Order: sequence, then structure tokens, then C-alpha cells
Amino acid sequence: MLKFQKLSTRVFVGGNKHGGNPLTIFWGASDTAITSSIETSLAQSCAWESVLIHSSSSPPKLKFFVPSGKELSFCLHAAMGAAYALARQKPSTPKTKVREILFDTSSGNQESCSNTTYKAAVEDDGTTWLELGHVPYHEESVELVNADALLNQLNLDIIDVHSSTVPLNAGIFGRPKTMVRLDKLQDLQETCSGTPNDAQFFESNCITANESTGLFLYTPIADEQNNVYYECRQFPKASGYPEDPATGIAAAALALHLFKKEEQDCYEFRQGTAMRRPSLITIRNINMTGPISLECGGKVELDNEEEITILTD
Repeated sequence: MLKFQKLSTRVFVGGNKHGGNPLTIFWGASDTAITSSIETSLAQSCAWESVLIHSSSSPPKLKFFVPSGKELSFCLHAAMGAAYALARQKPSTPKTKVREILFDTSSGNQESCSNTTYKAAVEDDGTTWLELGHVPYHEESVELVNADALLNQLNLDIIDVHSSTVPLNAGIFGRPKTMVRLDKLQDLQETCSGTPNDAQFFESNCITANESTGLFLYTPIADEQNNVYYECRQFPKASGYPEDPATGIAAAALALHLFKKEEQDCYEFRQGTAMRRPSLITIRNINMTGPISLECGGKVELDNEEEITILTD
């Protein structure tokens, strides 16, 4: 019998009480007693991604999972949620109200990433900044016919794509997304169906589109002060749910692509609007001179904490 602490959180919270990307955090049981079948069982008990914290290691090690039970090499919002959970056990610095957290990743297979130890700063209000260094980034163009096949699954068409941009695959940590800029916000939030017409066909289309892990749609918006942010939607290839309310890896990849074209201090991405789970992702301090580095920021909120028991053989 194993006992775990189970934290229900939301990461990249950008609005109401449903905002952000749901994340379940498990930790507390003896690391040596946690088998792969227990990991799978915990992951499959969740409707969204989960993270397992192996806290006996120094620094703690994280393992990331989707609801199917499949382990991910890296999950940005899950790493941020875990950093928040770890920070709750540590007092903040009186002057700065910030807790600094170090953690490692268990898989160690982040697609040629030379460093799997990460540093995060967690503020008292839950705002969390995760530093990413030596980021492996790749982008390539996608044939229009492949992009069109993905768009058609969401009741969109290639004519809805902004005329001056070309669909591309861009990704960090070996997790490329097919990125498509739509011409109109209405197409992004209303015309887009929100659920692929055929999940298996959509997954096949993603594979055909240069092994994409999902379709990431975006439209730049200027606010009243003429500051530009990006409204986004992300439809994963096969994660156990049709749409993602916040996708840190995709936002980071798009920020790097935009930075190559025109350098800015920071980029803001709003997602989950159509799902009524408003999210806000901020990417700042990008450096593409030498090894790529950046910081990803967002607010984490805790909804529930409980102790659960898992029966073992």
C-alpha cells in the first residue's frame, strides 16, 4: 500500500476560476516502491496531464504523463506546476517574496538537450518563471496540402491562412507543432470547430505533416495601447483530449520563430478562450546567440490537495 499526496492545480491561469491548464501532481511515496504499472495507473486516473515527483533525489526528479499513461520526455506546464508544488515546502526570501527551486527530469531524453536540470523562481502569488537553457529548437516548412488536411479537420480551409505567412513545423525538445497563422480572429474562435472531425484521421494527418505532434493556430491581436499579443488554440495529435487550454512548449517555439524575425523583450500568448479556460503564457529573456535560452512564465493555482492510497500486490 502506497500513500501519495495528490495536488489538483491549474497552470498558466489567465482569467476565471476555470482558467489555465489542469495538472495533477503526485508525490510522497517511496520512490523505490513505485513501479511502472503504478505510474500508468496514476496517469490514467487523470483527465489531463500529470507529473510524478520523485522527491528523495537531490534535486527532485520529475516524470510527465498524458491521460493514456504514456510518458512524455518533457512537459513545460507540468514542470512549472511541479516547481510550484516544491516551492510550497520552502520559505520565500523576505525581500523578494520568491522561492528558487531546482529539479531534474527522469527520462533524460529531451532530444539532444544537453542539460536536464532546471531552475524555477516561484513568487508568493503562484507566478512561476522557469528557465530553459540549451534549448534544442527546430523549424521547417510544411507542404500546404498537409496543412490543409489538418485545417479541414476543424472546418477550416487553407484560404483562412494569413497570406504573408507559410505554415511551418516548429518545436523545442523534439515536440514540433504545425503552426498556422489565421487571418481572422473570428475563424480562430468561432469557425474553428474545436474538435477534429475524425481523431484517427487527424492523428494520421499530423504524422504526414513531418511528424507533427499537433496543430497550433494563432492570430496576432493589438490591444488598446497597440501592444501585440497572440490568441492561440492547440489541437494535440493524441493526448486523450481534443484541445489544449495552454501549451507552453508551442508558445515557446512560436516565440523563438517570431524572435528570429523581429526581436522583442517578451511575447504574450493567450489560449483556452474558446474553451472558457482562459490562459496566459509569457515568454521573455530570449537569447539565440549561442545556446538558445529563454524564460517561460505563468500563474499556478491550487484547487485541491488530498492524500490517496494505492493498493499494491
